[in-house]
Amino acid sequence: ITFTYYERTSSPADRDTIRFYISGILSGFSQSFPVAFSTNDYYAPDVNKRTFDTIYTFPYTDDYLISIVDPNRTDAIVNIPNSINVPFYNECKIHVDMNNSSPVFLNDPIIYVQQGVPFTYNPLPYDENDDSLSWNIDVPLGSGGAPIPGYTLPSSDFKIDSVTGQVSFLPQTTGKFSFVVKVNEYRNNTLIGYIRRDMLIYVIASPNNTFTAMPISNIGPLQDGYFMIPYNHTFNFNYNITDPDPDLISISGKGEPLITNNPATFTHFDGNGNALAILNWATTVTNFRIHPYLFAFRTLDKSANDSFYLDYSLALKVMDVTYGINEMTSSNSFLLYPNPLSTSATLIINGIETNTYLQIYDLYGQEVRTIYVGTNKQITINREQLANGMYFYQLMDNKRFVGTGKMVVE
Repeated sequence: ITFTYYERTSSPADRDTIRFYISGILSGFSQSFPVAFSTNDYYAPDVNKRTFDTIYTFPYTDDYLISIVDPNRTDAIVNIPNSINVPFYNECKIHVDMNNSSPVFLNDPIIYVQQGVPFTYNPLPYDENDDSLSWNIDVPLGSGGAPIPGYTLPSSDFKIDSVTGQVSFLPQTTGKFSFVVKVNEYRNNTLIGYIRRDMLIYVIASPNNTFTAMPISNIGPLQDGYFMIPYNHTFNFNYNITDPDPDLISISGKGEPLITNNPATFTHFDGNGNALAILNWATTVTNFRIHPYLFAFRTLDKSANDSFYLDYSLALKVMDVTYGINEMTSSNSFLLYPNPLSTSATLIINGIETNTYLQIYDLYGQEVRTIYVGTNKQITINREQLANGMYFYQLMDNKRFVGTGKMVVE
């Protein structure tokens, strides 16, 4: 279990230990114990990154709530009334069995934000078990784990992109602001866990002239940052930065394409006033999956004593480009008719002898329906509430991928 704590170094309220509270939701098991910090590293001006981690043996297969509480938040948070007297509470939920791990955030927080410059940030949620994830903006928690009374979002235009996971808003008021990103983990259409990142950002005024980005790719996006890539095809994305100030510009990159099987390559060339980063991914059929891979370029713009970061997010959906029968092996095949469908369609399944589930996803990788198939050779898919458009379906035998196809509703 790891808890990561971003600490204002000028505050006298540093924490050398944090108490972990663990409770089994079904079993009623409960335990708490202190954990000392294991690392304490410089992260940003007046901010250290401190981690508290421990190896813990859970007594039962169960759903567990893991939480921490600190008696005070920092002072003068604009969108939390009387913040210095509001407890800091955070938690995660995890389904504990022999195989599951919770999701994690691949990207670190951004601390300092420039007033009047559009803020973009991506936490890059990732699950090594390849469970389905969804994310949203949530409310910070205070005393007893309850939502903090009087909390408001940093601004009326504060939002998160449901496809790329990117958080954005235009910071117009200086000061400290709090917000939370919550990531839900689903398996077989059932919520099995979640993690939360409770962030504090400092909006400061600066004479810095912000940079201009010019993205260039060999495949056109369906929408900003969202690409559909046929497997066995090379995707190339150049991210060019120019800055009117002669200060250092550097670009880093993180995301699933760099850590999956058959990983992408990322190279960057930093400099004063300009920089270039290149993502190159020669995809294969092993990279095919229903939900997109998330990636973020992070640009550092230094100005005197200030360091400002901004993220540019990509959602890369690796897909098969064929319609109709999708033969995964010589013995497994599926036929969906009619396709396109208006009210219902029949799926004929050949070569599958085990209990399976049919999962249906929209173009953005969000699961919209799960149907138990069992060992049936023929099932009916009713349109019900499905809107017009293209959908992907896949057959799963527990965690084993059996096959996939597409259907169009019109």
